[in-house]
Amino acid sequence: MVEARTRLAVVCFVVGASLLFGSTAGAHRPIFSDGQNTSLEDAVHISDPLVSWALYGELTEGDTHYYRFEGVDEAIGFFAQMTTPKRDVHAYFDPWFALIGSGLPMQHSPPFSLPKGKGALLVPATEVQDQFFEPFTQTTYLLRQKVTRDLEPGFYYIAVFHPDDEEGKYSLTVGQREEWSWRDALEFPIIWFRVRIWYNPEQTYVLLAAALLLGLVAVYWFVARRRLIG
Repeated sequence: MVEARTRLAVVCFVVGASLLFGSTAGAHRPIFSDGQNTSLEDAVHISDPLVSWALYGELTEGDTHYYRFEGVDEAIGFFAQMTTPKRDVHAYFDPWFALIGSGLPMQHSPPFSLPKGKGALLVPATEVQDQFFEPFTQTTYLLRQKVTRDLEPGFYYIAVFHPDDEEGKYSLTVGQREEWSWRDALEFPIIWFRVRIWYNPEQTYVLLAAALLLGLVAVYWFVARRRLIG
């Protein structure tokens, strides 16, 4: 009996881990802005711009968020798309973003800091193109403007801003190569919690409270059943 239970537990673990890893393999790796990346010097680092990332942030009035990637030693095909949470509070929030670096158009008066000698490709907001449900975190996003461009070797920044200084949350997706490890998959509960708190904190706390209550009920039922059997 013990051996059978052990085998069942192992099978459940393997199947569960496979399902978890399979779901995370199709998700963007997260990068969270703490709101302090409002200058080029404090730009958040993106280790590989070809890997699929989701940059989660919240703009406050007048802010610009900066991200950077370097070490591009050969021409690459760069991709980025702006998304916003599908929630009433963010329904009309339409941030812009810009790619900053060598070989890009020179801007005479950009609404953000521009390093000397660097150009910028402005990507203005568009109407909502579509929506996307992310099963990994059970969140839905409105898909907005995107850009695809071949970049020459060099050092680049991404600036996220709103031309009218409006406030709201955004998730900028960068790169298209899905790349997750078992370590990332094992961190799923932390990632799920951080994305959910960013997306909808009130609903997340309700879900956690409900899960805790169900857990306590299950423990009580198990203890009561053991006592009746004993």
